[in-house]
Amino acid sequence: MRHAVAALAIIALTLSACEGHKPRPGSGSPGAKPDFNASNNISANSFFGSVQIRSVPDLCAGHVQLAQGAAVVNDNCFTGDTNVVLCSDASAANPVRCAATNGKLNVAGAGSDSVSYARLR
Repeated sequence: MRHAVAALAIIALTLSACEGHKPRPGSGSPGAKPDFNASNNISANSFFGSVQIRSVPDLCAGHVQLAQGAAVVNDNCFTGDTNVVLCSDASAANPVRCAATNGKLNVAGAGSDSVSYARLR
């Protein structure tokens, strides 16, 4: 009898995490909170209850190819020199310098290397 009660309790806990929620595209209107973002398909379940996930659709990240060791990325996501920007050389183990200013990111490195960048704040 105890084993049957324990088995039923485990099944109930397992099924409680499966809400059966099917994401659907949101309306796309400003201020609306869609259930689903087509570019960031994120979902999760937990045995401990519902899970809240935040996605950052305005992610400011990418790759740039250097020309003679330098490149400029023009993007309004860079708002000034207080931005925290991470850069890494995707081609080789060469040092890279990134400096954000208002509306652009200045990248310096070696030759024609490919540099990955991401603005954190």
